[in-house]
Amino acid sequence: MPSISCMRTTLDIDDDLLALAVAHGGRLVRFDRAIPTAAVHGVTTAHLVVL
Repeated sequence: MPSISCMRTTLDIDDDLLALAVAHGGRLVRFDRAIPTAAVHGVTTAHLVVL
């Protein structure tokens, strides 16, 4: 069983995916807006696409 310190939330993973998209000039596509864009440096509205 993984330790508590190894467990990550969905928001943590979403932050990482958004940061990766920003770093590579891509976009993160989601079905909702439940992601804090302020957590990622350099993010703009062009980096997050909501369907």
